[in-house]
Amino acid sequence: MKKTLFVLISTASALASCGGAKPVSSLPSESESEPAHAVTWATPTGAPTLAFYDQGNNANWLSTDTPAAIMPSAFAGNSYDALVFDGMAGLKLIRANKATSQYVMARWVNELPFYLVSVKHTADETILPTATIDAFVQNGNASVALNKLASDENAWNIGALTAVTYEDGVTAVNQHLQAAPNSFDYFVLAEPVYTLAKGALSTKGITLNLIKDLQSDWATYYDGAKIPAAALFLNKRSLETYPNAMASFLADYDARINSLVTTPEVAQSALRSYIDAGNDIVARFGIQENIVNVLPTLQASNKLAFQNVSWTGESLRNYANGFAAVTGVASYDSSFFIA
Repeated sequence: MKKTLFVLISTASALASCGGAKPVSSLPSESESEPAHAVTWATPTGAPTLAFYDQGNNANWLSTDTPAAIMPSAFAGNSYDALVFDGMAGLKLIRANKATSQYVMARWVNELPFYLVSVKHTADETILPTATIDAFVQNGNASVALNKLASDENAWNIGALTAVTYEDGVTAVNQHLQAAPNSFDYFVLAEPVYTLAKGALSTKGITLNLIKDLQSDWATYYDGAKIPAAALFLNKRSLETYPNAMASFLADYDARINSLVTTPEVAQSALRSYIDAGNDIVARFGIQENIVNVLPTLQASNKLAFQNVSWTGESLRNYANGFAAVTGVASYDSSFFIA
């Protein structure tokens, strides 16, 4: 079994981190200089890559369809200036590697719909605790939420799930679903993979049934709370050593998120150009051309849910700790977040 948000900031804004919650300035004074530096970063493929829609040919960006196999060592090894990963799983990795990890959360990227789906069962059938389920990233938000909803007598009241397989990423879940849709009772998918999977199976005459909307149920059972998805983490050493480069990277990131939310046609055009140049968008971004074709519709309907609200250290922390409290995880102090 395999284990496995936002504003245009001013470049004068201060970034902070901690080494004992010590603030770190994001910019040097005009008299200071820093060595030239090309920021490196790693992300899962899928929805988070859309935050880098115009960076497909940037060799400093690693995108992977097996994030659970890559990110633990990345968080511990500090080899990247920035990482995008399941937000709560990233915080857990920082905690687990507290002596060495240099990363702090800087943004919540998105808040995806997560779905429990099936071709074998319908929504009116009882889900058994022994049902086989193909999910992704064992410590990730979707999997944690799935198990909490199932075992909570005030939510689904199924009982502890005993037959869950955890893949390294949602891409692997979709691959299993497409190749052998009856191989599991249920699958856990996120957007835009759900839209892709439903359409692909439909062309084969197979109906993909929506069994549970985890995001909707989470809000219903936990006082309007939300399941967070991906987050952007920055390396504190990089913030100290290359403050201008890191501030520019974050400002560019924020600008792209704002564009995704307000004018997704810009991202659509950039991705279309990437495809037209003969590049493999599935390998790089983990999305397919038909998703590019409907990207503005998906974002307008909030199915990709990129966030363009102002994140501060406090709001980042409160959002994370709200989810942690529901799931029984100890809260995270300010040292885990950019100020």
